[in-house]
Amino acid sequence: MARLCKNEFTDELRILFDANPLRIPQTGMQPLTILEIDSSKKARYFTQFKSLIDGDFGDPVEIRTEELAGFSMKKSKKVKVGLGLDLLQSYLGAFGVPPGAIEGEIQKDDKFSLSFSNVSRNYFDQVELGRFLEENEIRINEKFISLKSPDSKLAIIIDAIVSKDFNISVYDKSDNGVNLSLPAIEESIANAKIEVRVSQEASNDISFKKDYPLTFAFSCKEIQIVDGKIVAGELIQNARSIGPDTTKQNLLDDDMDQGALLIEISSDDI
Repeated sequence: MARLCKNEFTDELRILFDANPLRIPQTGMQPLTILEIDSSKKARYFTQFKSLIDGDFGDPVEIRTEELAGFSMKKSKKVKVGLGLDLLQSYLGAFGVPPGAIEGEIQKDDKFSLSFSNVSRNYFDQVELGRFLEENEIRINEKFISLKSPDSKLAIIIDAIVSKDFNISVYDKSDNGVNLSLPAIEESIANAKIEVRVSQEASNDISFKKDYPLTFAFSCKEIQIVDGKIVAGELIQNARSIGPDTTKQNLLDDDMDQGALLIEISSDDI
């Protein structure tokens, strides 16, 4: 089974942001999103922060954005297409790209690697949120909290690492670049009426760009409810988001102590 891999990119995410990398990029994991995390650390979307509290206080904090140029264009290890096809399809699907747009250009014995460009961090000042909670005497709707499972925790996303650009590089058995047909890929996407732009920096490299960013890693902190008020808990590491469809496999590798992010099969499989 395809798993996620440890590399310089993921080490930096772990050290700087205590980030939980997503296996499938998605839009929902943004700052101030409230997650429900069960005893096995599977994380599900619960609600937005403003829906959790009583009263309408507007935007509680400013969401800030900073560019992370050092994280851009760092490629995952090369994976055989036949072994990593499911994961490749997941990434393509996250960007709204029909799998056939790429699969028609590659062979199962070819290899591919993934990368992101124009990477940013969305975050808020946690002290600013604490001041908002204290100064406004914020209270929680207890009936709303009862909707979560008794043995689960609530957490708030404090950081999201996002990108609008997703890149695929393809190689043959000898690690030479495979020539990809940009016109054929563009035609496949146009026929599917997908709103994504495609470009080609090199003959073996295709980039997909959306108009809005997708989250591929996030940090979250537990929130506890004491006497109807929010109390900050510890950072929750290795949270495993499974997305809206709970029948699907976890989006994150089970072996998260490796500091995972992008994909790897194993050195024996490549």
